[in-house]
Amino acid sequence: MAIARVTLDTSALFAGIWSPEGGARRILELGEADIVTLLISSQVLQEIESVIRRKAPSALGLLAIILDRSGVTQAPDPSREELHRAQSMTGHAGDAQVLAAAIAAQPDFFVTLDPRVGAVK
Repeated sequence: MAIARVTLDTSALFAGIWSPEGGARRILELGEADIVTLLISSQVLQEIESVIRRKAPSALGLLAIILDRSGVTQAPDPSREELHRAQSMTGHAGDAQVLAAAIAAQPDFFVTLDPRVGAVK
């Protein structure tokens, strides 16, 4: 039974897929062990697929396997209010969309490796 809800952004998800070592992969393994519930937005899913296709197309199968094994589920789409709030916090449209989806998901933790998003108060 999962004890926490964790939302991942593209940078954290990519790090977890790209490297078998490190904290991001450990988070995916916690999802696989059903210790945490992992959530990603539809935008993050599109972004990660695009990044993998561009940087390492041979890893698309690994992406699918890791997402499946980790039990990653899609976060709900954010409301206009959540999107507006996130835009005022980040000042960057792409970051705002990911942050708004994280707000909508109401996770216990939001994991990002992006210093612009991670510094949002």
